Amino acid sequence: MSDGVDVLLDLWDAPEGIDLNYYMEKVKSKEIDFVLIICDQEYATKADQRKGGVGTETQIISKEVYNNVEQTRVIPIIYERDDEGEPCVPTYLASRKFIDLINDYNDGYERLLRRIHNVPEHIKPPIGEFPVRLKVPKVNNGTLESIIFSFEKRVEKDQFLINNIIQEFLEEFFDCIKKNQITFSSNETEDIVKVIYDKIFEYIPLRDSFIKFFKKIIKYTKYSGFEIDFDNIIDFFGRLFNLTIPKVGETFDRRSIIYYDFIIRELFLYLITISLHYKNYDFISNVLNSPYYFKSVYNPNETQNFLILDQRGNIETDKILTYYYKLKGNNYITGLGNMLIERMYSDFEINEFVEADLLCCYISIINLKDKYGWFPFTHIYKESDDFELFRKLTSKKHFEKVKDLFDVETVEDLKEKIQLADNYFSKQKYGFSRAIFSYVKPIGYYVKLDEIYTLR
Repeated sequence: MSDGVDVLLDLWDAPEGIDLNYYMEKVKSKEIDFVLIICDQEYATKADQRKGGVGTETQIISKEVYNNVEQTRVIPIIYERDDEGEPCVPTYLASRKFIDLINDYNDGYERLLRRIHNVPEHIKPPIGEFPVRLKVPKVNNGTLESIIFSFEKRVEKDQFLINNIIQEFLEEFFDCIKKNQITFSSNETEDIVKVIYDKIFEYIPLRDSFIKFFKKIIKYTKYSGFEIDFDNIIDFFGRLFNLTIPKVGETFDRRSIIYYDFIIRELFLYLITISLHYKNYDFISNVLNSPYYFKSVYNPNETQNFLILDQRGNIETDKILTYYYKLKGNNYITGLGNMLIERMYSDFEINEFVEADLLCCYISIINLKDKYGWFPFTHIYKESDDFELFRKLTSKKHFEKVKDLFDVETVEDLKEKIQLADNYFSKQKYGFSRAIFSYVKPIGYYVKLDEIYTLR
């Protein structure tokens, strides 16, 4: 009573002269929210044998319990256990979930109060979205896994095999991608975007093999100092890029290249993410600063750079994926950025991936002086104001490790490049037009120019 529960109890509600059967039948009244059966050995025995007032109560209550298996109004309260430790309850209540006041009275009483006041201790969480991982089919990429598994043994025998292994893996990987082509059975826009979305998810096992392989390569080259042939990697992306270029006389469905465009961007960003994770700056420098020689519809004889992989001006990947999410009721600023983040490889943090994306952007402005630059679709998902690679430029040792990444020899050259890039970012407001105040931050946001190369 002192805890806000109005209790109907014979001690104060059944004065002398009252009809006890009438009183006991009050348990059937709709005004009674709960009936608490305080169970000890004596009560259980009388209830089972239908003796005395307990027997009468049992006849009244058991009918409700037996006739309605879903009822929760009648609550057994355990107040005694038998010699074997089993709760003393009448047979008709044996299958009912009870509240135990023996083992821990205070805890049991708290549970009882919560039940009566309808304040559950454990609240059912809301249903989330369908698990992304379940959309991914099981695929047979045994050859790729075999190459990954045997990597250490083969390199241990002869480290000069590493370039052959990389070429072997990338050729097999490319064949798997090419076999997994995309086709459309409908011309309805909604059906098309769904096919594209599902197809991108189907290749996750292949992507994961790519990541596992290059984790080994990047980690090995970091600590061994072995210089690999980056032409194998650049040529691989060239072959992927060519899948987005129509051949003469070929029937070409431009909608299918969205699938390849996403794959190219994701794999490229994971190369940078893995390299940042292991601080293999030489690997990043070679991938971002080497010349690329891909086929091009516009300038076939022109030497290119990694920026050619960012085809946002030619392929509407972000638009299509944003539209897909909108059909699902999600009004994301960027469907491409969101999809890259929601399917993150578990070994890496979101910030690592976003910083890889941002680094591609910064290098494209600093070294390539391209006014359009690499667009970091994931930049709005950055979870902190820190960027270790830039923050640590205050260290002389760190500068020496990363200077090739910025294609500079002196601190003055780097400061000049950063200043020019920051001027660009402050003028251009590089970001999504739909995301107010969410632009790509200048490099000076992470490190002050006058503090670069000032610490040991």
